[in-house]
Amino acid sequence: MHKILGTAVLGALLASTSTTSFAAKLKVWEGAATVTTNNGRCAGVGVEVGAFFTSVFRPRLNPEEPVSSLTLLDPRSAQIYVNDTGPDQMIGQGTYKGKLISSDATQVTDLAGGYSFQGSSSIIKKGTQFLTIKGQLTHFLNDSDCTIVFRAHYTPRP
Repeated sequence: MHKILGTAVLGALLASTSTTSFAAKLKVWEGAATVTTNNGRCAGVGVEVGAFFTSVFRPRLNPEEPVSSLTLLDPRSAQIYVNDTGPDQMIGQGTYKGKLISSDATQVTDLAGGYSFQGSSSIIKKGTQFLTIKGQLTHFLNDSDCTIVFRAHYTPRP
């Protein structure tokens, strides 16, 4: 059920952030992300160390594709972080824009902040079989005081 809901929510989020339909052609990696640390000021958004998310990472593999993005899905909300400024595949530092679907499915909120991602591969290609990202997101869930660090592991979607 969670995977079906997450897939439906992800599809809606991707549709709202892209004007071109690449869904059938895009290569994505799916996996899980766990919050490993936060700066201690995330009580307002309720994200504890150990929080677990289903995640999809879609790095831009060629210039014709939409910009890179990452999703974090939990049983109560869905988030998408879209590369705004920074390295093309989001491995490095930059800024993001995104969307949050609320836990009661009543609103969609714009997100904006910074990211810093270290990947097990500095350049991701279609043939990349395993990918680990250690990431940091600032202004997490629009809380200007909250910064999280997470570790995510991905494999290509079949």
